[in-house]
Amino acid sequence: MKKNENTLLLIILVLAIVFIILIKFFLADIPEITNKGSEFGEVIYRLSLAYISSYIFYQIVVVIPKKRNLKNIHQSTSFITYGIIHSGSRIVKPKKTKEEYLDITDSQNEISKSEFEKICKAISVYDTFDFKWTKSDISQITYLDHFKKTKKHIIENKNELFAFMPHLETEHIKLINEIIQSPFISMGHIYLENETMLQERGNLEFMFHMLFDFYCKIRKLNKYMNGIEL
Repeated sequence: MKKNENTLLLIILVLAIVFIILIKFFLADIPEITNKGSEFGEVIYRLSLAYISSYIFYQIVVVIPKKRNLKNIHQSTSFITYGIIHSGSRIVKPKKTKEEYLDITDSQNEISKSEFEKICKAISVYDTFDFKWTKSDISQITYLDHFKKTKKHIIENKNELFAFMPHLETEHIKLINEIIQSPFISMGHIYLENETMLQERGNLEFMFHMLFDFYCKIRKLNKYMNGIEL
């Protein structure tokens, strides 16, 4: 249940308690101001009692078990979701003397739109994104390899995450689907598998809007995850 809905239920609970105290302890000996005033007060009193009973029953039967289950499931779903965030937040990285990934789980590391565009203009799909070390040699990972790997990784994580769909908040599902349906994930293969077109492009500016849209959706997911309270 959303935070504002919980707040509304608590406000009604407080009002119900206040009505009961007023009706039974402060207004009981006061003469009626209007006709049928006592009957009206009795109706409010009974409704307040019924609401308090329902609220307690709801907390014991629904809310407490749900929170306990969500805590257990969250350990798995958060691990998978942060895997998506970690991959997406590293979709591009600035060229520095020492190459580093920017992890947007720390909001200070988020890349602005202007900076993101500069990065795209400064690199091509065939530039080196990273290196892969094995026992025998070191191999280059290009941005083209990185994009394909990121897309594959996120789709696999989505499939794994949606096994828990009955236990996920609808907002969580919505944000994941926005990422999966983003142009980079849903249509990126049109660019990434067209070698002729890629060779004609000097840099990643032609993919800037697609990549930045994907990155922004990753940031929204990260903000949602950081705001979860269990």
